[in-house]
Amino acid sequence: MANKEYYVWLVKCLGAGNPRSAKILELYSDIAEFYSDIKNKKLKKGIKLSADELKFLYETDLSDIEYVFERYSKFKAQTITIEDELYPKALRNIDNSPLVLFVVGDISGLDNELLLTVVGTRKESLYGKRASELICSELCVSGFSIVSGLAKGGDTTAHITALKCGARTYGFLACGLDIDYPYNKANLKNAIFKNGAVITEFLPGMEPLRENFKIRNRLMSGISVGTLVVESPRISGTLITANHALNQGKDVFAVPSGIFWYNGVGTNELIKNGAKPVKDALDIIEEYLDVYPDKIKIPDKKPNLKEFYDTNRKFGLSDANSPNALNDEYKETVKEAKKELKSAAKEAIKAKPSEDPKQIAPLSERLEKNGLKDNEKVMKIISCLENEPLSLDELSEKTGLPSNVLLISTTKMELAGVVKKLSASRIELIK
Repeated sequence: MANKEYYVWLVKCLGAGNPRSAKILELYSDIAEFYSDIKNKKLKKGIKLSADELKFLYETDLSDIEYVFERYSKFKAQTITIEDELYPKALRNIDNSPLVLFVVGDISGLDNELLLTVVGTRKESLYGKRASELICSELCVSGFSIVSGLAKGGDTTAHITALKCGARTYGFLACGLDIDYPYNKANLKNAIFKNGAVITEFLPGMEPLRENFKIRNRLMSGISVGTLVVESPRISGTLITANHALNQGKDVFAVPSGIFWYNGVGTNELIKNGAKPVKDALDIIEEYLDVYPDKIKIPDKKPNLKEFYDTNRKFGLSDANSPNALNDEYKETVKEAKKELKSAAKEAIKAKPSEDPKQIAPLSERLEKNGLKDNEKVMKIISCLENEPLSLDELSEKTGLPSNVLLISTTKMELAGVVKKLSASRIELIK
């Protein structure tokens, strides 16, 4: 386990995102040495800790964090410390880097991906939804992966659009992995596990407290090359993410809104203060053509888009009024490129996965809709299927119900989309 337990111990004692943890690592190249010094009640000069923090450090032992590994093992979560090779390089370069990340999914290729963070308000409007779907789909077919916060509204639209396009997406939580938050997002999380990862720096049992979102948001902005704000009122967590991005020297993009639009006050203010206005993905793509030419891919059979990219690289920015631009010819290239990119994005969304996570209602909703929520037999069957698929015989043994009763009940459950039948007559719960 190397030094994993020491890092988890320090997070338990000082809390996730505590800047004093970074100071400790500056003075101690080996965190095990810090643990030893704490237990001997001696510290190197330069570390300032409160009386409560010191008391917690003195009284908390490695045995007190065993539950973290035990509980997260049920989620098949990886514990990745700042020492590990899998730790994202981009997060090493931000202030107050997280000591530990708990990851469900695959981040083995994350350092080689072109990541863009997309955030929006929970009270997403139809305008915001359409804008997010348009821009995210175009980004995804061009080689970008999408980062967001799994919240309802704008975040969910960004994740689902990425999944529909077959792109990778990463969701950052402001709570422990074992907390049902965002509520009723189990299906979305399961889809992300298979084509990206859900990530948190919080220990098991940590609820989504208000201050945790500010801590989490620095990771969402820090891991990406830039942040796109689709919609935001004047006061919003999305603006906190944008501010983190600015402080980290990252690009900030914003979708313009009408001046009387409540959800656009924040985005319009961002644009006023220097964020780049975005009306489609090309407004973002052009910023990275020269920086990441190998990561931005050209959709197959799209010669006009390739021409646009090549022209950009040759003549600079996509400003048709630039003295280096070929004005009319250049404008036509941009116009055709946008058509091609929109076409590629539409084609990608049509080829969405067979199990669209948005279309799968929460389990409780499916049960209630089909009159099964108060069915004692059904609930008994569900409790037995929580961890693994079972055959009718195994279910009969575990529930004490006869096979004929089970057959009737499971058929009702299958019709309600609560279970599905696998090969070898096994039955699986659709969570």
